[in-house]
Amino acid sequence: FQNIVRKTFDGLALLDTKGKVLLMNPVAETFLDIGSEKLIGKPFPFSIITGETKEVLIIRPNGEKGIGEMISTEIEWEGKAAQLIFIRDVTELKEAEHAREQLFRQFEGLLRSVASKN
Repeated sequence: FQNIVRKTFDGLALLDTKGKVLLMNPVAETFLDIGSEKLIGKPFPFSIITGETKEVLIIRPNGEKGIGEMISTEIEWEGKAAQLIFIRDVTELKEAEHAREQLFRQFEGLLRSVASKN
């Protein structure tokens, strides 16, 4: 289990029912730009409602800023209720969506231009 948590490409953070950090994997530490030793036992830096998706600013492994998508689920950890947060780097997806929207607008403009000439 620990090997999976350390090697996953997503950031993972485990919170208690009061929102305090119980553990974080190295990817979450990178994305949030803070070591788990500074967050363990302290409130998680973002508020999130279970099941809802939230976009957050992250630091990518290459040091650049990016866009993270965060979602959480309720789990049981060591016999107690807890919240597991997943943080995924969606920077490239968001950039592709933006590029697609720009191309669509350019195509619409081109079609209007052609239609107005007819």
